[in-house]
Amino acid sequence: MIVHRIAELLKTRPTPTITVAGDYCLDEYFQIDASLDEPSVETGLTAYQVREIRRYAGVGGTIASNLAALGAQTRAVGIYGEDGEGFELIQALKKLGISTEGMILCPGRYTNTYLKPMREVNGVWTELNRLDIRNRAPVEESVADAAIQALYRACEVSDALIISDQFTFESGSVVTPRFREVVSALHRDFPGLFILVDSRSFIEKYTNVVVKCNASELLKAVQRLHGKIGGDGVAVDETAEFQTSWLEESARFLAQRNGKPVVVTLGKSGSMIADGETLVHIPAQKVEPPIDICGAGDATNAGLAFGSALGLTLPEAAFLAGIVSSITIKQIGVTGTATVEQVLEKLGAA
Repeated sequence: MIVHRIAELLKTRPTPTITVAGDYCLDEYFQIDASLDEPSVETGLTAYQVREIRRYAGVGGTIASNLAALGAQTRAVGIYGEDGEGFELIQALKKLGISTEGMILCPGRYTNTYLKPMREVNGVWTELNRLDIRNRAPVEESVADAAIQALYRACEVSDALIISDQFTFESGSVVTPRFREVVSALHRDFPGLFILVDSRSFIEKYTNVVVKCNASELLKAVQRLHGKIGGDGVAVDETAEFQTSWLEESARFLAQRNGKPVVVTLGKSGSMIADGETLVHIPAQKVEPPIDICGAGDATNAGLAFGSALGLTLPEAAFLAGIVSSITIKQIGVTGTATVEQVLEKLGAA
């Protein structure tokens, strides 16, 4: 029985080594107290007063945080700028026990940062317009080389690798076309390494790796392969999860093309795994509201890689990933994570 197998494995408190490589940013939350608003002497405009600042490692950092919470020895490979945000990003990773040896310092570049103002009025919190700090110039060739070298060093000591390819613009990311080619060829040097790629806009650029995507990302990737849409097609198709036949056909097609299985998350319908021939549906975990689905995909990535690194089959790892995600989405207003103890409790095996 799958629940018993996962529970017995987790009770041994395993500590696999897992690397998260690719896109990283700093998530910075500013909590604004509306009762403290005051007019600016210089402009007359309302000056919002920040009562608290919370900082987290975002994008790939969220995946790494989830892995660290599960007990994995976690390594980060990416880039950051020589600025205050870069310092805070590295500190946020280190506080969680995540190795930053593979993080490449890039003088003259900004650390990709999402500034998220949260304003409280009469006890009700509202998220204001986000401020994004992004690099617009391509990474230098020397930086790209250093990141690829760091990736190889990490693979030599890792049980699993997750590629976070989440930025929809290539210029500010270390995940370049060349980086994707290197990832697609890693199976030659590391045939036993479980490699999982989560790419928001470039899934079809990878081969020889397991890819995880949501329904909208899958359909858009297949459309791009068939020349039906151009660009990166970042707009979300809200109807994608309900296009069952097309989803199944697309998942099979992409798995056959990539030479590895495709994991498709389907929200309340769970997930689906295609290996080119067969389809396996993984049921969703029942979760009562209120929930916050932000970060659910990152938690799923962590669960898939953690389970696979322990020797679970991909369907078993997907079931575990569903458990991990169901725990994190119950944590409102924070970057949710799940511990082994929480997973065991959810499995009824604590």
